[in-house]
Amino acid sequence: MKSLDVIRNEFAEGFKNALEANDGNKMADVFADYAESVRSDLMASYAEYQKTQDTAILAQRGIKQLTSEEKKFWEAYGNAVQTGDIKNSFTGIAYTYPESFLVEVLDAIKAQFELVDAVDAVDTTILTKILVNNQAAQLASWAAIGSAISTELNGNIAEIDLTACKLSAFIPVSMDMIQAGAEFIATYVMKILVEAVGNGLEAAILSGTGKNQPAGMDRDISSFNESTGYAQKEAVALTKLDPAAVGGLFATFAVDGNGRERNVDELLFVCSPATYYGKVYPAIYDPMFGETRTALPIRFVKSTQVSANKAVIGVAKNYKLGICFGGKSGALEFSDEARFLDDVRVYKSKILANGRPIDNTSFGYYNVANLQPRTILTEEANF
Repeated sequence: MKSLDVIRNEFAEGFKNALEANDGNKMADVFADYAESVRSDLMASYAEYQKTQDTAILAQRGIKQLTSEEKKFWEAYGNAVQTGDIKNSFTGIAYTYPESFLVEVLDAIKAQFELVDAVDAVDTTILTKILVNNQAAQLASWAAIGSAISTELNGNIAEIDLTACKLSAFIPVSMDMIQAGAEFIATYVMKILVEAVGNGLEAAILSGTGKNQPAGMDRDISSFNESTGYAQKEAVALTKLDPAAVGGLFATFAVDGNGRERNVDELLFVCSPATYYGKVYPAIYDPMFGETRTALPIRFVKSTQVSANKAVIGVAKNYKLGICFGGKSGALEFSDEARFLDDVRVYKSKILANGRPIDNTSFGYYNVANLQPRTILTEEANF
């Protein structure tokens, strides 16, 4: 049986391929395969629990423990799956995910998807718009308020509309999962949501076109095409990560879109796992200290959503992401967009989310195919 790490990696790869191909059928297959893997793993835990009735097994296997409110919701959820009647199953109970459950899902996404944790992500709960300082400009002035200052302030405050982008997660729920009980259903749905939403957010943060999805870090947000969205930036060659090259990167991102200088405490460097181990690691490994080191702080994040030999680099806090997981966006819906077996009912959960860099100079797209291994100078070795 495959490990959960292998299953997660296969889902991430399949998700990326389906997204790039814009293939709905392939995406449905990816969800179905992952859901079946999760279901099989949880049902094995349930079978073991049935033999002993030892609740310690549930904790060891990561089965979610429910509050009384959550238990009522998931019992109603199970009844809705069996009967196909959401309205009557949820009589007296809102058929939106409990807030405590959504908080746990978002915490798990940030824990498993380092990129989502790195950016400035805001959980808006039920708000559908967020305001951001578009140019990281100084929003105060000792001068008298006049039209020039008002114009500058207005131009630097931007609104991100979360309703413009909807991320849908398909959740096929089988009858045997319902029989396992509320705790197993909740754990199953949570695992599906974490992987689906996490991969969807990560892909969009890195390379979203801005058309019906967030604008990615690797996009040129200076010009929008109504048909295709924002174009991907040209990849700049990066061949070294020595002090001079690292300093140059920091200097590049220390100037905003208006030409103002800004302080950069740390850079984000995102690349695929294979690119990190094959190209980046040799460039930053210091044999004198037996560890990876860079002249200035860089946070390296591995993501399967980045193409081989490419890297996205920039200031993580300058990517603004709003996520609305509550309110009507957390409501359950039957889905007719994907067909599975007769004993499986498919639900769709929609998450409102949108984001973009605050300016066009906060992130860059790089070609690291010719990144050189670290060279220890004689003077450095004798230091």
